[in-house]
Amino acid sequence: MAIEQLFKTEQVAEILGFATKTLSNQRVLGTGLPFIKIGNAVRYKKSDIETYIEEHTFEHSGNVKVNSIRELEEV
Repeated sequence: MAIEQLFKTEQVAEILGFATKTLSNQRVLGTGLPFIKIGNAVRYKKSDIETYIEEHTFEHSGNVKVNSIRELEEV
């Protein structure tokens, strides 16, 4: 089993253009991206970030665009 790349909150905030506080609030409210918590460390899986981007990508008509994800660059 290969271990998937994990991203810190600051990295995800930069990728998505969110404030880190937004991601923190989403964790408390149970909205937003799934996350992993080990001790005090919060991490996000690359596949969950890609899925989130895909599900929030729309064409002008309001339809979800298929295969719109660019490969995440190393942050």
